[in-house]
Amino acid sequence: MAQLTEKQRLPILITFGGTEEPIDGVRFLTNFSTGSTGAFIYEYLQKRSLKVYCLHSNRCCFSSCATQNETFSDFRSLNSQLERILGERKFAAVIHLAAVSDFSIDFIQIGEKRFAPASATKIDSDSADKISLHLKRNFKIIDFLKNYSANKEICVFGFKLTNCASESERIKAVEKMFSHSSADFVVQNDLSEMSNTRHCAKIYSRKELIKSITTKEELAHGIFEILSGDIGEKK
Repeated sequence: MAQLTEKQRLPILITFGGTEEPIDGVRFLTNFSTGSTGAFIYEYLQKRSLKVYCLHSNRCCFSSCATQNETFSDFRSLNSQLERILGERKFAAVIHLAAVSDFSIDFIQIGEKRFAPASATKIDSDSADKISLHLKRNFKIIDFLKNYSANKEICVFGFKLTNCASESERIKAVEKMFSHSSADFVVQNDLSEMSNTRHCAKIYSRKELIKSITTKEELAHGIFEILSGDIGEKK
């Protein structure tokens, strides 16, 4: 590998795992993300002498050997942690792999009464025949990462998961992420093509498809190649 520039010697921030939006003290809305792909990429990059700082969900599977790591729980804590961490120190790149909920609980309705979600309570399941959860839409955190960052030239990786989408639908999803965010690269994959042994994905820049991959190792290596060659060179 060629000698890294000063910008390339800055640490890299990676987020992974899923948010948990609280309903009460024992229940929450979440997703199926385990954080295993992010943990794999973290370890892959660290083994290649890159300085990696990780922000991961409380419950994700992750090695305890990481020396620079913090955790998040829900959408709000993930956003506030990112704003603080990116603002406190300079990073060369942020690999935003966290599975972020599009919605949080606005209020809970039991009969005629409304309640705010609260982690210190437990809803009595026998208190009413019908309990309704009302959701509010969350903003896209990836849209604000460069604004949060002390390094305005930070390289941003976004991830776009689809499910049983056609090729044209996948491309439109990637284009949409580029249009509303400041992402420099987008990794797109489809749930229908993921298994214990396969992790099909495509890595796009704003100009073109860079690479098609079939395993987590190929994905991690593709990101490593970009970090090794492109940081500080993009316009």
